[in-house]
Amino acid sequence: MAKPTLLIVDDEKPTRDGLRAALEDRYDVYVAEDAATAMGLLQEEAFDVLLTDFRLPTEDGMKLIARAKALSKAPICILMTAYGSEEIAVQAMKNGADDYVAKGRMQIDELEMRIARLLRQQSLEVENVTLRQQLHRKFGLDHIIGESPLMKEVFETVQQVAPRGSACSSSATAAPAKS
Repeated sequence: MAKPTLLIVDDEKPTRDGLRAALEDRYDVYVAEDAATAMGLLQEEAFDVLLTDFRLPTEDGMKLIARAKALSKAPICILMTAYGSEEIAVQAMKNGADDYVAKGRMQIDELEMRIARLLRQQSLEVENVTLRQQLHRKFGLDHIIGESPLMKEVFETVQQVAPRGSACSSSATAAPAKS
């Protein structure tokens, strides 16, 4: 089984090299020192995870995440910064980051756990979409035969109602009021 691909973007060489050394056993690790280099790599290869610093030369990590999320196969994006605040974390999530870590308190074990959790979540989401498509192909309205105006009306009604959840609740089973 192939290792997930991870792109680390940080302008500080010791940080890049340290993260690479700590994570290369579990991931196929690439590194970039700035957003332009990172974007070039992201356009050449579909990465599973982008781990980027907030403060980068010429373009910050949040803009890089927004650009990475616009790709046809967007990676999981984690923003890291030494200047941690709730405001930056919230803004990062609004810009598409899947997670946020403060560099000063970052533990490699915790980072690996977060990456693994996000990869598992992404895998489940892809599986869910695939299963829904398979169900639709097998049991969708496309397989019901009926050309009469009445059947077409039934199909339209089913398509309008099908996406909604059931309106039934426990109070619906109560006895009807006497008049």
